[in-house]
Amino acid sequence: MPRTVYLHPDEACARLGLVPTPNDGKWSKYERRRKLKELGLTRKTGPFKGYRYIAAEVDALANKLIH
Repeated sequence: MPRTVYLHPDEACARLGLVPTPNDGKWSKYERRRKLKELGLTRKTGPFKGYRYIAAEVDALANKLIH
């Protein structure tokens, strides 16, 4: 069975094109992470601190949104 790859929220944002812009406020990082939840991505918890996202799901959404 293939192993599931999990992404850090910042990596998931980068793959989806949610990147920081100049003059963003100090809360912009958290607003980008909230956007991941709004997009319907599944958040997973595990042996790591905080949430992680499934890489295959993030890549499929990126192909749908970007292309």
